[in-house]
Amino acid sequence: MNKRILSILSFALLVLLIGSSPALAQESDWQEIPLPRGTLFFDLVFQDDATGWAVGANSATQALLFKTGDGGQTWSEQARGGSNDRWSSLAWLDTTTGYIEGYNMTSRAPFILHSVDGGQTWQKLPIPFTTGDINGLCLQPGGALWVPVYDSEAHSYHTWYSADGVAWSEREISPASGARLRSIFFPTSETGYAAGDTGGDHPIPLLMKSSDGGQTWQERPLPLAEGSLTDVFFLDELNGFTSGSIGDFGVILKTRDGGETWTESARFGGSSHNVYQVRMGNPMYGVARDTWSDGKDFGVYFYETTDGGDSWTQTSLPHKWTTGRLAVTGDKALVYIFNKEADSYSIYTKPLPPYTPPATQPPPASTEPPVATESPAPTEPPAAPPTRPVTLSLSPEFFEGVEDEEQFFTASAKDELGNILPPENPVWSCMGECAIKKCSGYTCTVVFTGKGYARVTVQDYGVEASATGKVLSSFCGCGGLCNSASLPLETSLSLLALTFGAVFFIQRRMNPPREQ
Repeated sequence: MNKRILSILSFALLVLLIGSSPALAQESDWQEIPLPRGTLFFDLVFQDDATGWAVGANSATQALLFKTGDGGQTWSEQARGGSNDRWSSLAWLDTTTGYIEGYNMTSRAPFILHSVDGGQTWQKLPIPFTTGDINGLCLQPGGALWVPVYDSEAHSYHTWYSADGVAWSEREISPASGARLRSIFFPTSETGYAAGDTGGDHPIPLLMKSSDGGQTWQERPLPLAEGSLTDVFFLDELNGFTSGSIGDFGVILKTRDGGETWTESARFGGSSHNVYQVRMGNPMYGVARDTWSDGKDFGVYFYETTDGGDSWTQTSLPHKWTTGRLAVTGDKALVYIFNKEADSYSIYTKPLPPYTPPATQPPPASTEPPVATESPAPTEPPAAPPTRPVTLSLSPEFFEGVEDEEQFFTASAKDELGNILPPENPVWSCMGECAIKKCSGYTCTVVFTGKGYARVTVQDYGVEASATGKVLSSFCGCGGLCNSASLPLETSLSLLALTFGAVFFIQRRMNPPREQ
């Protein structure tokens, strides 16, 4: 049987066996805490295991601030906003200094509230922008405030910075024209990250990193050729996550080396998905919030990881016609859910699994005297790299492929005078739906392993070049034939013959020959 037909049948059997939903986690350890009817939460933040805050409303137009002192078991009202205000998110620098982001529901004018007495009183900050939607607040350790804003009237994105909440300046984090930054996070006072996309009709995920407190930013390479990021979170200086969407899939990326390299941790699909939050309580346990919509229904899936983000399991918490937020403290996970289908408002809590940091073993003390060794024979120093700047190019720069298909990539290096340089030590890599098959110097064969996006990269002379593109399914489905190059000749001829036969048959039925 034709190889592609076998692939189609295998894929269909796989869909029938497992469907499109991940395995459900056991939920016996989630505790439901019902909330008073109408108590909507729009954001949920915990300062420690006991003290938490939520902004929300008791109706469509009454902004409220809630506080808990017992880990989410009970909540009390702390402050009320104007009758036409909406409070959307909040952030705390410490136990006394906090910020609330909101907007007026009539004028759509944004505002930021500031408290220095632990939430007892709030004052509006003078902000330089009077229109636009604030995409969350970022508090840099030390107190500086970063605010990404989308101006819907001008269709533009801006990032505002203030060291004291009074004097503001606009910061250009990305050099990409039209870049859209949606989330900023500083794990330390010097190290920060900004996530979004390059903008335009075909955006590419964008992740920027700063190592000098936000003065300068550099783009970090990602294993995604298309899509957008909506969130970035770091547990410490090395371990972090960024998430968002690629096509109809929600995606999670992780790093373990401080954002230098990223790998895809999870991809959720089946309808329109977007992972808006990833939060870790310790290096092993975390929760992700994934929104979905199929054009008729919508809701939120929550996923858990117990292996540091290497794998994610869908919980069985309510997910249809549901909105929600999540928070993870040092000893528990908390999920707020408004379940419209059941008309219920609840906090779900779950204790974190036990975690013991790995013990650091000191090197064994040696009582033996050091053994004298002979000095190694001198070796020839390695050849010095070119002193002139080197450029590396890769052909093709953009590609389209088909599953199981092979494609050849060729790289070349030149100095600033245009002299072609021989390969020094080229290192090839492939991220996404592709795999390296065979490489020799500046030529590499790549095989496409599945439908999606792929990026091929070569590094040499301390620089790199990349090619990005799409991988199409070997089965094109209804609506047209595959690229003829992706089908065997006999299959293409058979399909062509069937097509002409069908057209001829229909024409004969519609216009039968007249009797003579």
